[in-house]
Amino acid sequence: MTSIFGCLCLLACSFGPSPDEVAPEPRNLTILAMNDWHGALYEAIDPEQEGWAYGGLPWFVASIDHLKKQHQHVMLVDGGDAFQGTWPINSSQGSGSVDVFSLLGVSAASVGNHEFDYGPSPLHQHPLRGALRYAAQKAPFPWLAANIYMKTASGETGERWTPEGITPWALVEQDGFRVAIIGLSTQETPTTTRSSYVQDLVFTDPVVAVQELLPEIEAANPDALIVTGHLTGSCKPKSYMEPEAECLPDGEIGRLLTELPRGTIDVIVAGHEHTLLSQRVGDTFVLESRHKGHAITGVSLSIGEEGVITEGSRLLPVFPVHHPAVRPGCDGGSYPRDPITVNGVNLSPSEKAIELVASLEHTSGSLCEVVGCADEDYITDREKASPLGALVSQAMMETMPEALVAVTNAGGLRANLSKGTIRREDIHAVMPFDNELVLVEVPGDDLKLLFEIGTSGAHGMLQVAGAQLTLHPSKVRSRDLNKNGSKEQWESSRLCTSTIGGRKLRKSEWYPIVTTDFLLTGGDHLGPAFSRARIIKEGPSLRDAIIDYVKAQGECLPSPAPEDASSPIQIEKCTL
Repeated sequence: MTSIFGCLCLLACSFGPSPDEVAPEPRNLTILAMNDWHGALYEAIDPEQEGWAYGGLPWFVASIDHLKKQHQHVMLVDGGDAFQGTWPINSSQGSGSVDVFSLLGVSAASVGNHEFDYGPSPLHQHPLRGALRYAAQKAPFPWLAANIYMKTASGETGERWTPEGITPWALVEQDGFRVAIIGLSTQETPTTTRSSYVQDLVFTDPVVAVQELLPEIEAANPDALIVTGHLTGSCKPKSYMEPEAECLPDGEIGRLLTELPRGTIDVIVAGHEHTLLSQRVGDTFVLESRHKGHAITGVSLSIGEEGVITEGSRLLPVFPVHHPAVRPGCDGGSYPRDPITVNGVNLSPSEKAIELVASLEHTSGSLCEVVGCADEDYITDREKASPLGALVSQAMMETMPEALVAVTNAGGLRANLSKGTIRREDIHAVMPFDNELVLVEVPGDDLKLLFEIGTSGAHGMLQVAGAQLTLHPSKVRSRDLNKNGSKEQWESSRLCTSTIGGRKLRKSEWYPIVTTDFLLTGGDHLGPAFSRARIIKEGPSLRDAIIDYVKAQGECLPSPAPEDASSPIQIEKCTL
């Protein structure tokens, strides 16, 4: 924080050292960054290079250990969303992620939106956030959240939210370095987790939160200031593992970089966008490492008496955790211990990581049950109606046959369903969230609004069954639905026509639809569309609905329908 703390010694520095004094040489502190780990115990197959994979806890731990050996002083900082992704982590309600982060030696982590997903827990008495509260108490590292406040009875912003184990910022002291780390959470959180679990919380402006803490941090006189923020903001990388160096991120990250004085923050460890950032913007280094342990980014900070010396600091090359696929899994056999090449380095898998995964699997139960098979891949695509989205929405219709329409969000489908044998673990990869089905009735004008918000592109493309929608490829109508004075992307509409069962949607008619509790309670900004919804009945989890649907086919799932006129969402020039 040279711009803040450097001025404190301006008078002394202007005279320089006496002839008998020699200023100490700067020392280097390496910051390694990870984010959006999402319980990634297992490797993910590289879709672009046959026989190769990204991540997997044994290889991620081995990669972190390798980088720690390459640099004398290292801090590992996480950008949020440690929870929600694989069955052993979900089964433990996130507690297993704390075990993983303890093994990795994480110094601090921000609170991501998916840290709220599990809600209550038998291990903690809090009715809305027992799982997170238990995990935070268990963690040997601080979870950081500077811009989350309690909501008063009148709906105003009250005291800062600081349950045990969660604090606005922390002073991490290691190897003689004193590093202040502030945690931030995106203001989108209420629409990107189950809103009922954060109904009594307020997520405030992250820039203001940093500004308010600066005097307190200045008084602690740290060597550097890091912000670990689960925030919006990205740049388009050159490729999956090649960042764009000359770019100012947008969103909340961009605001931190432009609305605070230059050099206020030395390093931003970002998360939430699952993108790749490794760049210097002004005097701030910005890092984001994709997701699920696919990569590690870092910066070597040169730290002198006055703090970080920006010109002496350097970004580290992105370290992709990329290696030949190693998947014994349900096919039998023990985990291979032989060294393999990971990003060009010969590494052995971490024995402690292998033992930890086995322990978590033992507690959660087996995912190796065969539930069916597929003749072809079912691909998910956030930006359009996808083959996997069609399969999932059809499974919803089969589970709730009273429904005329099924709607779910593309962001909830986190993996493709590959051809061949389908095991329970494959469905868990597709739908890692514990979303439950709900059958509701909504009036036609609200259903139209649901289609408009769900196809605005703010959260990907709504996945639909039972309806036919026509969208304009470029024209939009902008509205201010929440009356806050600005027109955001989710409030725009490019919907031209909508039909239900071959009939034009009628605004005054009520329609039975099946959706998830995540969307019903306001996820992906769909709250206004469900404001008058009447709940008919609650159903099983969406994951179980998919499993039952695949089982019921008897034979292998047929090849997905071609993406042509049969798609429920058509893009064509039409009249808005």
